[in-house]
Amino acid sequence: MMMIEKELERIFALSFAISEHKEKNGLPRYLTTGRKIYKAQYEQFGFYIIKLPSAVDSRVLYKEKLLYEEKFGVPVAFCFETLTKNNRNAYVKHHIPFMMIPTQIYLPFLGILFSKKFTGTEGSALLQLTANAQMILLYLLYNNKQIIRRKSWR
Repeated sequence: MMMIEKELERIFALSFAISEHKEKNGLPRYLTTGRKIYKAQYEQFGFYIIKLPSAVDSRVLYKEKLLYEEKFGVPVAFCFETLTKNNRNAYVKHHIPFMMIPTQIYLPFLGILFSKKFTGTEGSALLQLTANAQMILLYLLYNNKQIIRRKSWR
């Protein structure tokens, strides 16, 4: 968290005190498991930083943001180790504050810093297909081959 403190000070010229928020009472288990929660405080202004292990679908993250803000009563930002351009664009579209120090910072209540550098690759942004989606894809692939074969025999 020292890195986040230094970057926030460098970018916004504000010295935030960041401490781990240990009390997780009142939050559903899925909002606390595998996540670290920090409180960033500067004088009278504060917000929470939720550190996630990986990027999450923007629609899901938006709903979680609302739950966190309702519980804490202050703005919430999500922190990621890696982030793709697609994730960033989706989060901005849904107005979800996030940080990927030092290159991607979107905190509408403070400011915004974007860079062309990402620590994720576009290839890793591919979503895993569900079983139904895999069946449909395979059906379409095999069906197209049969159509091509029929046309070539004629």
